[in-house]
Amino acid sequence: MKSLRPAGFLILLGALFIQGCTSDSSSLFDPDYTPERPDPSISVIEPQDGWLAGVDEITIRGENFSEVADENRVYFGGIPGIVHSSSSSEMVVRPARVVGENVDVKLTVRRAINFSNQLEYRLDQAVFQAPGSIPNDNVTGIATDADGNVIFGYQEGGAPRGIRKWNIDDGTVERVLPSTFNWSSVKVGPDGLIYGARNIFGIYRETANGQIDTNPFAIGISGENYIDMDFDQDGNLWTVGNNQNIFRIDINDGSVTRFPFEANLRAVRYYNGKLYMGGRIPDGSETGSLEVWTMDINDGQASNPQRYLNISDVSDVDFNMLAITFDVNGRIYMGANNGTGIYTWSESEGFREFYIGLIEPSGYSFAWDGEFLIASATNRGEDTRFALRIDTRIQGAPYFGVE
Repeated sequence: MKSLRPAGFLILLGALFIQGCTSDSSSLFDPDYTPERPDPSISVIEPQDGWLAGVDEITIRGENFSEVADENRVYFGGIPGIVHSSSSSEMVVRPARVVGENVDVKLTVRRAINFSNQLEYRLDQAVFQAPGSIPNDNVTGIATDADGNVIFGYQEGGAPRGIRKWNIDDGTVERVLPSTFNWSSVKVGPDGLIYGARNIFGIYRETANGQIDTNPFAIGISGENYIDMDFDQDGNLWTVGNNQNIFRIDINDGSVTRFPFEANLRAVRYYNGKLYMGGRIPDGSETGSLEVWTMDINDGQASNPQRYLNISDVSDVDFNMLAITFDVNGRIYMGANNGTGIYTWSESEGFREFYIGLIEPSGYSFAWDGEFLIASATNRGEDTRFALRIDTRIQGAPYFGVE
């Protein structure tokens, strides 16, 4: 009898197994399940020749997308991007910060079973930091020379250490002018010399022997302060600060000419025949109104002050405006001490934060090299302002000191 027990036990197990297979199953798989949505598919990604990693915005066209943006998830090399808007056949997406020539892109839609097909897409780096930059090596005023090299004032541990040059051809950074001044603005003039302002009543200039003179070549009146400056197309140097006037500097003899305009200005830019000035305009409040104003420039004369932009009319963001510049389409870029550190405005696009997630405050000073916005700004995840080259995919407006 003992020899029959194992065989009987196996027969009983087999019967139980057969019975379990023929009864209701607790498996999650349902062979008759029909998904609520068909699987999505991608037909094209625009711009078709690629875009910038982490930068708004690309368009994905295809089929079977959800019209609710949050129900779509787009992956770039396995990293999700941000879906801003969607219809059944089109999505507007900020790609993930993944750089590569052949980044795999696929997407999924809630309540669809499978991923879409996969396309390869080019994503380029958007922000480049000067080689050798280290924390506490703070960049102040910034400019470009005629060859596109980046010229910038810098501090080491908060102490000013002169002016450096980032050589774009070979990627090296060298100190070109030692000094002990904090440069709020740096420009390269039509004579090829470096000019500097440092928030006092004087403008400094590189000497023939390659030094920054300890005495300014252009001297104003005690109590005036020159914070930012720019050249017009005739080679005149214009400067602004917290003053009763704006100032024209003749670089031939250092003479200073004043034009009445009372404001606490931090930024100035010559563009398309006008001088654009950004800062706080007296309005009876403690801080003043944050605005950009223009003055017509003709034969070295400034006239006809006009309000160009009142920030409170286009945004509820409050910031200190530290710099302004333009691209060739007339979009204005404003350096700020909050948000991304850079805001833009144009009639067609309105007021926007620039390159969200890539740059942080503050945007202290601007220049251009072709389609690269050159900025003294804070790179993502850092506390220090670096010299940055930012790919904008659009030409900057010319700087007449060097063009």
